[in-house]
Amino acid sequence: MEIIKQSMKEPPYLSYIIISVLSFATFGKIKWVEMKKALLKEKVQEYSHRV
Repeated sequence: MEIIKQSMKEPPYLSYIIISVLSFATFGKIKWVEMKKALLKEKVQEYSHRV
């Protein structure tokens, strides 16, 4: 119960920052993976066109 009281005392924007950073990191990771897949697909297509 003490921990909850302590976190209630903390400014709320701190938790907003943490949440936004975490969600941004997750979103960025997903985007990065998608980009990597797209690049890989392009390279594979280029290679198959040469062959």
